[in-house]
Amino acid sequence: MRHNAKLLLTALLLLGLVSAFDQPAGTKLWEFYTGHSIQSSPALGADGTIYFGADNGKLYAFDPLGAGKWEFATGDALVASPAVTVDGTVIVGSVDGNLYAVGADGVEKWRFRADGKIVSSPAIGLDGAIHFGSMRNTLYAVNPDGTKRWEFTADDALVSSPAIGRDGTVYIASLSGTLYAVDLAGKQKWQFKAGDKVNSSPALGSDGTIYFGAFDGHVYAVKPNGSKKWTFATGAAVRGSAAVGPDGVIYIGSDDRKLYALAPDGFKVWTFTTGGWVRSTPAISGAGSIYVGSYDNSVYAINKDGNKQWEFATDSAISSSPALAPNGVIYFGGWNKRFYAVKGGEGLAPNSWAKFRGDARQTAFVEREFVAAQYVRPAVRPAFPVEDTRPVAVTSKPAAAEEAARAQAAREQAMAAKKDSTARAKAAVVPPPVAPKQPDATAEAKRLAKAQADADAKAARDAKAARAAEQKAESDASRKMFADNARVLKDAELARKAQGQEDSRRALSASDLAHNAKREASLREAAVRKATEDAAAQAKAQQQAERKAQEIENARKLAEAKVQADADRKAAMEVARQTKLQQEAERKAAEATAK
Repeated sequence: MRHNAKLLLTALLLLGLVSAFDQPAGTKLWEFYTGHSIQSSPALGADGTIYFGADNGKLYAFDPLGAGKWEFATGDALVASPAVTVDGTVIVGSVDGNLYAVGADGVEKWRFRADGKIVSSPAIGLDGAIHFGSMRNTLYAVNPDGTKRWEFTADDALVSSPAIGRDGTVYIASLSGTLYAVDLAGKQKWQFKAGDKVNSSPALGSDGTIYFGAFDGHVYAVKPNGSKKWTFATGAAVRGSAAVGPDGVIYIGSDDRKLYALAPDGFKVWTFTTGGWVRSTPAISGAGSIYVGSYDNSVYAINKDGNKQWEFATDSAISSSPALAPNGVIYFGGWNKRFYAVKGGEGLAPNSWAKFRGDARQTAFVEREFVAAQYVRPAVRPAFPVEDTRPVAVTSKPAAAEEAARAQAAREQAMAAKKDSTARAKAAVVPPPVAPKQPDATAEAKRLAKAQADADAKAARDAKAARAAEQKAESDASRKMFADNARVLKDAELARKAQGQEDSRRALSASDLAHNAKREASLREAAVRKATEDAAAQAKAQQQAERKAQEIENARKLAEAKVQADADRKAAMEVARQTKLQQEAERKAAEATAK
C-alpha cells in the first residue's frame, strides 16, 4: 500500500512538472520554504541533485522534481555555497568555523576546523584538494580525506572565494583589496592591490585573465603574471562576481543597479538597468541568455544584446546566484526564505566560466583550456576602458539627477554667452557697409560704437560668470561625490567595527556560556560527589547500626545462655543435694534396721 502511494505521488509530481514545462519560460516549477534567508548559491550533482545552504545552518538536497532527499545541520549559518567533488561528496563551509564533507546520502564523512568563521566557498583542484578562506585571514588547502595540506596568511579577512587556474595557481582576494596568487605549495607568487575593499570572487577567462570587482566601483582585469590589463568604472561599488561567456564577454553587476557586459578588452558592450543592487553573479546559457538576480526582488532573463526576455518577481531581494540544469531549469534562493525552480531555456554554456564558481558543480577550477569563441567587435565602440582608477560617487539617484541638471544648465548658459560674444566680435571686426558719413552723424556713430563695446564687455562678463558657475557646479558636484563616497566608506568601516564588536560580544557570550556550563558541570559533579559520599556514610551508619544490633543480640543471647547455665547448675546442685540427702536418709534407715 505504501509503495502504491509513493508511485502515485511520483506520478502526480511528474504530471505537474510536465504541465509546468508546457508553460512559457519564466514559469515557476516548484518552490521550497526553509524558514530562513538563502544567500548560498546552489550546486548541481551529476545525477541532477540540487544542493544549497540556508541561514539556519542546514545543507539541503533536492531532486529535480522538488522532492527533498535529505538535510544536514551544521552549527551556524551557511552563507558560503557548496561544491560537489567527482565522487559526489558535497563540500561546504559554515559560519561555525567548520568545513564539512557530506556524502551523497547526507551522512557526514569528515569535518575540518578552521581558525575562524567561513563565508568563503570552496574550490576543488584536479587532485581533489579543497581550498577556502576564513575570516581570520587564512587560506587553507585541505586534502580529500580532511587533513590539512598547507595554509597561507593574507593581510585581511577572506570573504572572497578562491579560483584555481589550469596550472594549479590559487587566486583569492582579501577584504582589504589585495588579490593573491598562491602556488601548489602554498607560497605567494604575486599580489595585486585594488583601489578599495573586495568581497568579489575572482573569475577566470580563457586566456587566464582574472576578473573581479571592488568597493571603488571598478571592475579589474589582471593578467596571469599579476600586472593590470585594464579597469572599468561603474557607478557604485561592485560586490558581486563576474561570469565569462564562451566569446570572452564579461558579465558583472554593480550597486548602481546595472548589469554590465564588457568586451575582453574592457570596452562596454551594453548595460541593463534593474531596480536594485545587482550582487548576484549571472549565469550564461548555451543560447547566450543571461540570468541574474537583483535586490529589486526579481530574476531577469536577458538576451545577448542586452534586452530583457522575461522577469520572475518574488517578494524579497535576491543575492543568490542562479544555477542552470542541463534541461534549462533555473535554481536560486531568496531573502524571503524560499528556494525556487523556474523554467528557463537551454543549459549552462560550455567551455567557459559561465556562472558563480565557474561550473555546475561549483568547483571554481579551470580543468581544461577554454577555447574562446571569436568576439566580434562593433564598428563604433560605445565606451572606453579606464586604465587608472578614479573615485566613484555613491549618491542617491535624485541628488545625482539634480547635480547633473544644474551642471547642464550652467554649460548651456556658458555656451549661449560664448556664442553671443563670438557673433558680436565678428560683427565688430567686419561691420556691415554703411552710407558715407554725414557731418551730423559722428556723435551718433560714437554712441553706437560705445554701446556695442559695452554690449561686448557685458557678453564677456556673462560668459566668464557662466564659466565660473559651471566650474562651481562641477566643483560642488565633485565635493559632494567625495563626501558621499567618504560617508559610505565610513559607514562601511563603522559597520565592520560594529560587526567586530558583535563578534566580540558573541565570543564573550560564548565564553560566559562556556564558563557557566563549566561551573554548572562542577556543581553537578560536586552534587553527585556529595550524594555519593552521603550514600556511603548512610551505608556505613547502617552497617554500624546492624553490627551494634548484632552485638546487642549476641550479648542478650550470651546473657540468656549464662542465666540458663546458672539455672541448670543450680538445678543440678539441688538434684545432687536432694540425692545426697536421700542417700543419707537411706543410709540412716539402713543403719537403724541393722540395729
